[in-house]
Amino acid sequence: MKESLQIVALFAGFLSCVTAFISLHNRSWKESTDYGNVIITSNIFENLWMSCAEDSTGIYDCWYFQSLLALPVEVMAFFLGFSGWVMSGISIPNKFWRVAEMEGNVITAHTVYENLWMSCMVDSTGVHNCQEFPSMLGLSGYVQASRALMIASIVMGTFGLIATLVGMQCSKIGGENYILKGRIAALGGVFFILQGLCTMIAVSWYAFNITQEFFDPLYPGTKFEIGEGLYIGWCSATLALCGGSCLLCSCGMTSKEDKRPYSYRVPTRGTPYSTSVTSQSPNHYGRNAYV
Repeated sequence: MKESLQIVALFAGFLSCVTAFISLHNRSWKESTDYGNVIITSNIFENLWMSCAEDSTGIYDCWYFQSLLALPVEVMAFFLGFSGWVMSGISIPNKFWRVAEMEGNVITAHTVYENLWMSCMVDSTGVHNCQEFPSMLGLSGYVQASRALMIASIVMGTFGLIATLVGMQCSKIGGENYILKGRIAALGGVFFILQGLCTMIAVSWYAFNITQEFFDPLYPGTKFEIGEGLYIGWCSATLALCGGSCLLCSCGMTSKEDKRPYSYRVPTRGTPYSTSVTSQSPNHYGRNAYV
């Protein structure tokens, strides 16, 4: 009995997959018929992917909803850009941009960690002591540049979020001028890419100096290793670059023709036609019937 139910369930699942596939590709999800004479009668039918029109002669023309492809891409791009912007904001105040372990006995062992703004130390008892850098001009050049680039990335990400919210097709902000909204969305994608580039340059430059000092046998100072703040920054840059690229791709999917109404126009009743229609029925009258 159990085996029979399994076979029936498998067969029912297979039939449901087949019928779902057939339904997905069927063009007649909704239909409309405009009745007229033999010439102007037409049918319009649509599904999830296209809209088609068929005239009385059996000739039909189909048009794909290409603009619908851009909508999920825009939503995904906004989510990626927003995630990158949030992670960039998390990376800036993170204290573990570089970490150094000072080995010793139980009393003297301690850990030193730094970021763009301060240097901290924690001893073996778990007591933290942080001190901000007293002078910005006394810092290394790459630290100052990384500060500026990270702040610029936050600003660029903010502009990118605003432009994307205005330019998305599903947003009512900015009216229904979809051509202008597409350009604004593309501008948001550019801002996201700039955000990702600023973050990527900042964290990569900082990590390069860490590795350069670590592998330099003549370096007299403390040798640090890469901390978790840099990994968060790299993730932030990757998400922002992916979000900006998706926005630019979504704008490429949407052209001016996508936003125009359907080109097929059904003639109304009583529409005059310039072409003459010749009857194809046979003539049963002879010449002598006409006087």
